[in-house]
Amino acid sequence: MRIARVSKQNNEVINVEEWTELPAATDEHLFVAGDIGGMGWTYSGGVLLPPVTESLSFDDVKEANRAAIIAKHNEQIQNGFSLGNGDSLQMRKTDQANWLILKDICQDAIDAGAGGHACPTPPRTVLNKYWQGTYAEVKALLIQARTWGIKTMFTKFAKLDANEAAVTQQNLDAIDVAAGWP
Repeated sequence: MRIARVSKQNNEVINVEEWTELPAATDEHLFVAGDIGGMGWTYSGGVLLPPVTESLSFDDVKEANRAAIIAKHNEQIQNGFSLGNGDSLQMRKTDQANWLILKDICQDAIDAGAGGHACPTPPRTVLNKYWQGTYAEVKALLIQARTWGIKTMFTKFAKLDANEAAVTQQNLDAIDVAAGWP
């Protein structure tokens, strides 16, 4: 995946790199996943933004908004479904498939009357810890994660639709890329 290395000093993208996983922040850098253009972009309000120039046309601003919306969505997915304890479930495409399979396994156990038994294949979190629970509890967690994923996807769609429908700069200014995500 493409990762932007962002300087903590000035919030500018100083390099774009390929990684298999999002690296942890260092004292000097943040690492941000997303649909990014490259060096010269800035990281502000949780969103990667393209360089701003005086000569951007309306269509250029619209495209920059589109890229920022997609980047924010990708960041949401990369950060995962928060468990409320500083940890989260990863929500990349491969993770989503794994969670659906595990949810079905839990449902099978519940249908067999074993919903109160400990789930022997609990989900692993971003911090590589197991989320322990019964089949019923694991299934409930995965349904919450699925709901979060759907809300995240539809938030992206709503923002992209508003961006596409914009006919004035005022319309574009009304789209808050960073706000309103689950």
